[in-house]
Amino acid sequence: MANKVYNNGGDYVYDYYAAGNQNGDHDIHDHDFRTRVYPPFNQVQDDDHSNDDFPRAVHDTEMIRNYYTRSGTAQAPSSSSGTESANDANDANAYLFVTTVFVCICINILLCCMVSWTRRNTRRQHRKRQAHLNSVEATLQGWTLMFARYDNDEDRVRLNYNEDHDSETGGEAGEGIPPEKTPSYEVVLKFPLLRRRGSTRKQNIMKHLQVVCNSGNEPNASNNHLRKSDGVKTSRERDTVWDTLKEIAHWDKDIDDTVALGLPFIARAGVTGLTNTLTLIVIGKLVGIQELSAYVVVRFLIEFAGKMVAGIHESLATLCGPAVVNEDHELVGQYVQLSIVFCFSLTLPIFIFWYCCMSSALRWFGLDDETVATGFGFAMILLIDMAFRGIQESLHALLDIIGYQSYSTIIIVLEKSCTFMITLAVAMFSKPSLQGIGIIQFFFGATFLVINCYIISLKDYFEPYLSGMLGKEALRNTEAAKLLLKTGFHLSFGYMLIEGEWGILAVFARFLGPASVVAWGILGELWDGMELLTEALGDAAEVRCSHLLGSRESERAKMLSYRTLYVGCMLAGSVSTFVFFAGSYIPKWITNDEVLQAILASIMPFFALGNLTLTFGQLCWAMLGAQGRNWLATATAFFGTGFVCIPLAAFFSLAVQFPLSGQTSAMVIGYVTSGSLQAYLLYTSDWESISNRVMHRTVNNVA
Repeated sequence: MANKVYNNGGDYVYDYYAAGNQNGDHDIHDHDFRTRVYPPFNQVQDDDHSNDDFPRAVHDTEMIRNYYTRSGTAQAPSSSSGTESANDANDANAYLFVTTVFVCICINILLCCMVSWTRRNTRRQHRKRQAHLNSVEATLQGWTLMFARYDNDEDRVRLNYNEDHDSETGGEAGEGIPPEKTPSYEVVLKFPLLRRRGSTRKQNIMKHLQVVCNSGNEPNASNNHLRKSDGVKTSRERDTVWDTLKEIAHWDKDIDDTVALGLPFIARAGVTGLTNTLTLIVIGKLVGIQELSAYVVVRFLIEFAGKMVAGIHESLATLCGPAVVNEDHELVGQYVQLSIVFCFSLTLPIFIFWYCCMSSALRWFGLDDETVATGFGFAMILLIDMAFRGIQESLHALLDIIGYQSYSTIIIVLEKSCTFMITLAVAMFSKPSLQGIGIIQFFFGATFLVINCYIISLKDYFEPYLSGMLGKEALRNTEAAKLLLKTGFHLSFGYMLIEGEWGILAVFARFLGPASVVAWGILGELWDGMELLTEALGDAAEVRCSHLLGSRESERAKMLSYRTLYVGCMLAGSVSTFVFFAGSYIPKWITNDEVLQAILASIMPFFALGNLTLTFGQLCWAMLGAQGRNWLATATAFFGTGFVCIPLAAFFSLAVQFPLSGQTSAMVIGYVTSGSLQAYLLYTSDWESISNRVMHRTVNNVA
């Protein structure tokens, strides 16, 4: 069987040996490999071969195969030693998982404290302003307001008053007294929140002061008016936390409309995620492990570059919503035309870059020459498909905004279903190449794009917007182009942060070996499938919330955002529960390779926890996007990625030399950090001012 023994305790490595091979003649191109767990070694008990060239990286399967090709087979150590090493690894994963959960809980407790402190401070400022106004009312009874001036530099209001006098003849106030003899007084009121709140808050305070000074002998009525306008509740009137939670959990018409709007999105996302996962399984089970490796690594690299384009057509949901409410059809059509032009233009440099660098990138990740050649051909087809995908996504975005989301869903579901069924049939009755699978995907994508355009023209869905979509004024509308690029850049940068985070973590996985890179790519495909469901609900809520803000329904928009978070977390919780309990079975459904199964099974609990934290952060991001504050969401995502996730992943992978579960834990902590920051921004938002700002942008065609 074998003639070498590798001694040492601690972590384990995997030893590949050909199944049923009694002669020791190993065929490294045979994919029927089994695995045996060995403890790490310090030296090889053989004088003929040195162990210096033995792969040191955990799970480095390709180097292990090459080593056995040179050195022959290996003899397994005692089963008790291997069992102890596996138990130690499981214990380390369990401790790491518990620590990750504890850190997530602490971050959420800190979030609650920050929100509570901010709201308490805001109420304190409201009460302080109320006391100022009441003091003015009590002091200035019988005085006439001459003028009020707001001082931007000092955050204060200067009031000048003249005292009312009754003449001896019983005339009007101030009669019989020369104006220059009338006493004049100046009262200065300080409002610390004026500068932050902006002109709208200034106008409200000036209106309140006018009411105070004209209230005459009705101070109680004036106080009631001010209290009602200020919106500050007393300690007895203020809702408890439980009352607030019950109000959020209440299913009202807005959340019903959002879910009804989101059902097509959810169905579309479910079918897309399911077909992507099933395609991964078909390639892994029926085509081969080599094709699976090329498939996941190439898709990962292409998807990262595609996020540069995705933000352009994704920004249509934020920009076109208020314009549709105000029936500015010309502007809507111009946005769609600009989106198509920008998406197609940005795809060209991406294609040129990957044409020159794809092979080198695949080799750097440790894939062999045959796998690199397979991946390069598949990548070129995928890049061409990405150019047409930008056009189709822009059209579907407009269909979703104007109310034809059900039709859009039918087209996408038919495309994904037909593509998968043909791929499955070809894989069952023959062994197609990865390029052949890519051609099938491109063919159905282009075919359904043509069908979609034909049906749209036949039904006149875009008739009100054709003048803007086909006219020459879109490229001349520099304000719309700048805003589309600005919003798209913020979204794309955020998406690239997420994908770039996966890319950097894939680089760390590369130091663990090619098998870890492939396992990380498979995890990314599974995560994308789960993420699509969250994006569907977030997109629907973003469109609905944007409409409400554009209609000056700020309170309804706020409650809708809170209820969306509640529904999304319930949905993500159910999915995470399933993944947590079925984590040991999911890897076996994807691949027959026992090494990949072992790696994936070890990170499934982190995957379940990360799905919950990522869902919360994504929904907060969508609500901030509906407010038009994408740059804030991007900044918080950058903080979570650059200052939390990547340093932790580098520490776990390079310093502590944890397996793949270490950087998965780092990613979960990064997600919960950025999601908590976004939630803080959402919970402390001034929805009324945001609604006024959205309306101002829309009316001036700068939305």
